[in-house]
Amino acid sequence: MADSAPATVTAPQLFSVHEAPHGGPEFPLNAAEQARLASMADRGRRGTYAASRQLWRRGALHFTHTHGLSCPDFTRLAPRGAITPRGAAFRSSLSHTNTLILLGFNQGAIGVDAEPLNRRPPWQALARRWFSSPETDWLQAQAQPADAFLTLWTLKEAWIKATSRGMAGHLQALTFDPLRNQLILDQPDPTWCLATTTAHSHRIGVAWQGDATPGWWHDGMSCEAHWYFHEVAAQ
Repeated sequence: MADSAPATVTAPQLFSVHEAPHGGPEFPLNAAEQARLASMADRGRRGTYAASRQLWRRGALHFTHTHGLSCPDFTRLAPRGAITPRGAAFRSSLSHTNTLILLGFNQGAIGVDAEPLNRRPPWQALARRWFSSPETDWLQAQAQPADAFLTLWTLKEAWIKATSRGMAGHLQALTFDPLRNQLILDQPDPTWCLATTTAHSHRIGVAWQGDATPGWWHDGMSCEAHWYFHEVAAQ
């Protein structure tokens, strides 16, 4: 979920982990987060929640340190919804699957989405319900339509998060025009960038304001990503 903050434009940073680290927590959760964690009956859900909160803290510390910003007080983080406190000097976005937690940080808007490469969604039914006719026709013409669907889906979700909206009613806020090979955005702004990559057994989509390529740290180590930057245009 994307968080609210000023729209200053700088280079984004991504942070990811495959699973919760072993051993005790690096940063203790605050009282509200602990109560939220205790209310979760599912063990896997508890692990993802705790790990994402730990990763957010590490990412926030790194991002604010490298950008010369003030880091929020972790003891006052909200236990649900947008993690970044109101008034913070940056925005963040979270995506998680069964095997990956991904976070993005930026002083401008940012949205991230990750989908496992082995996911086999009913893409025909989803496309007919949520995608435009040109998008659906384009998918059906691809040699690997399920793979093309994952790419387009991650871009749509990343855009929705970057513009601080939920999925309901907004999957066509970003559409793909096959004739022009462009992503059509419903919020025109020359600073928008959208890119996808394949890494850590996932298709990754990122939407952000800025012109610098995201830096990425996976399991605490800097990692390279081969980004495909998509051409964008306004509706």
